[in-house]
Amino acid sequence: NHKPDANTLLQLERFIASPNDNQLLIVMPKQDSQAQKTKFYKTIEANGWVVTLNIRSESERRQLLQQMATSQGLQLTPEAWTLLLSHTENNLLAAHQALLRLSALHDISRPADLADLKPALVEQSRFSTFDLADAALQGQAEKALQILQFLQESGEPESLVLWTLAKEMRLVMQLLSRPNSEQQLGIWQNRVSLYRLATRRLSLAETQDWSDLLRQADECIKGIRDEPTWDLLLRCTLALAGIRLFGCA
Repeated sequence: NHKPDANTLLQLERFIASPNDNQLLIVMPKQDSQAQKTKFYKTIEANGWVVTLNIRSESERRQLLQQMATSQGLQLTPEAWTLLLSHTENNLLAAHQALLRLSALHDISRPADLADLKPALVEQSRFSTFDLADAALQGQAEKALQILQFLQESGEPESLVLWTLAKEMRLVMQLLSRPNSEQQLGIWQNRVSLYRLATRRLSLAETQDWSDLLRQADECIKGIRDEPTWDLLLRCTLALAGIRLFGCA
């Protein structure tokens, strides 16, 4: 996530120019058009392979999983594919792991149907607390509530959900007080657009009771306050998404 300085870039160029058996693998976030114009990127591109691994559509995800299934000798009925894709939404690793379990449990001489697939599915995170934060930052309230419900039903610790929401809410409050301070706050470049969406949608006045709301949720988790914790986590999620239910008591 960080561009190399001049000294590091010089060492990289020397490494590339040296004939030896060593190979260097560099894993980076998606590089936008501006990043692709840098000397660092062009040095790599001119002397090695640049492979893009991001999935751009649902059809690409299905195609990749189809290749994974074929490599395991698996065939799935259309109904089984529908279940697999919906159950593992937003989590390619979970889908891959389900296919691996299916290959171990199923007789691959025939296509796997719904009854064959269900034992291979494990209720692991289709969504994570980070997906919850991203949806709320983008103002996608309906999706954020869907993720929150999934986290509650799958037994995600309340403290972890609160920690994630609190971190994002406090960053938004800081950015509203100090615009364009993303770098000083340690926000990665590939996430800046998320926070700018949130700060354009929210005002500092709308966040005045956020600290109190977070305190209430923390007190519920600690047993100090007698109120359903998930109700307060829902209010935090909606507040971050730009929807206010009612004021804090």
